[in-house]
Amino acid sequence: MVQRRSFTTATDSDEVVEFDVNGVNFQCRSQISAGVVMKMGSLLGGDEDAVENLKVNEMIDVIKEFFNHALKPDYRKPFFNMLDDPDTPVPLQTLIEIVQWLAEMYTGNRPTGQNSPPTPDSASPGEGSTGSASPVASISGNSRQTVLTT
Repeated sequence: MVQRRSFTTATDSDEVVEFDVNGVNFQCRSQISAGVVMKMGSLLGGDEDAVENLKVNEMIDVIKEFFNHALKPDYRKPFFNMLDDPDTPVPLQTLIEIVQWLAEMYTGNRPTGQNSPPTPDSASPGEGSTGSASPVASISGNSRQTVLTT
């Protein structure tokens, strides 16, 4: 007797995941690959063995890979340009807060406990917040301390 089960995943979702940094809106994919989330989870979750085995440049590569998978294509270049902009610096703590929040969105470990909030509208790259009811994190240049619990 052969036991078999086939798995398929949704490739498109109506859920919008977006965040604002200094008034600039960035939209993300509703889902990303589990492998990317697991790599980032090792860094955020305090997996000391995994973190100790990574060099700083490897950690940076994991973070870049995470954003390359998370951000919708039209939002990648403006996001990375913003990180390099000396006139409106984004502190490292703010970047970490964004990663933590996105990780919560992609793992379903959301502070509100909601899995599928409504998604009425969207914005183009570089525009301000749309005011939608979708998951949004507003991050200003003045970062606050955030602790991720796993």
